[in-house]
Amino acid sequence: MLRHPRASGRQACLPRTHAKRTRALPDDRPDHDEGALRLADGATIGFASGGPKDRLPLVYHHGFLGSRLEPFSLGVPPLGTVSLDRPGYGASTPATGGLALWGEHAAGTLALQGVGRCVVMGVSAGAPYALATALALGSLCERLVLVGGVGGPDMVRVGGWPIRLMPYFADRPRLQAVAVRALLAQIRRPGLRRRWLDLALAEERRVLGRDERRRLAAGLARAVAAGSSAGAAGVRHDLAVLTAPWDVAPDGLTCPAVVAHGTADAVVPYAHALWWTARLPDARLMVLEGEGHVSSVVRMVERLPELALPLDV
Repeated sequence: MLRHPRASGRQACLPRTHAKRTRALPDDRPDHDEGALRLADGATIGFASGGPKDRLPLVYHHGFLGSRLEPFSLGVPPLGTVSLDRPGYGASTPATGGLALWGEHAAGTLALQGVGRCVVMGVSAGAPYALATALALGSLCERLVLVGGVGGPDMVRVGGWPIRLMPYFADRPRLQAVAVRALLAQIRRPGLRRRWLDLALAEERRVLGRDERRRLAAGLARAVAAGSSAGAAGVRHDLAVLTAPWDVAPDGLTCPAVVAHGTADAVVPYAHALWWTARLPDARLMVLEGEGHVSSVVRMVERLPELALPLDV
């Protein structure tokens, strides 16, 4: 597990004194450790951590249907990484609150792990959750990095699958239940899950070679399997939270932000990047020419050392 000296400054959601570490989770990959932490309010947050420790750690928020394994499925991260299962995914318990509650839980989990100053990253549907974590961490968050990030509720109606379907199913609970069950039934079958991910990576053929796409599909299949292991709670939470008014505000962020987006992203349109940069107080837009939804994340993970300060700065 990564441990870093706690920095000075405002720290939101310090761990309660009786929060405790739970049992370690099974791990068949050598590049990270896994576990779960139980907070005082009963919430459990799953995590995976690993990578070098010479720069500020990265706190990673996975996308729709992902899990704590997502950054490690992209290759060994160039930064020390703590990746969290979002509510209802993997080893994290379902949440009854919105983004602000997640921010408190994430900040408390990081404090228990001894993580102080850090870079917070959110990809795709994980972007709003990353914002909430950055707001809860306050001065401990040195930079927020969003890649292919889903914008506010008014933006989820603009995009490809599954973004444009979110408000449709959020407003139709019975149909949502049927659709989510069918989706989970498919992704829990290894063959179907792999074919589904191969299709999802089709837009990346111009920028990713065949072997790299196969490696990514295999890694993402493990991440999706871990995320769906707890059932449909994570998908339901995403549908509810991302289509309703947020209880956190982008204009409250006090650290610099990088908003990266691929011009060939067919899942989350480029308009979402413009939505973020118009609302974050200190945002730099990074256009990733020709990159798709997944390859944008791969390229940004490779460039993370440029965005993270040494520990002693």
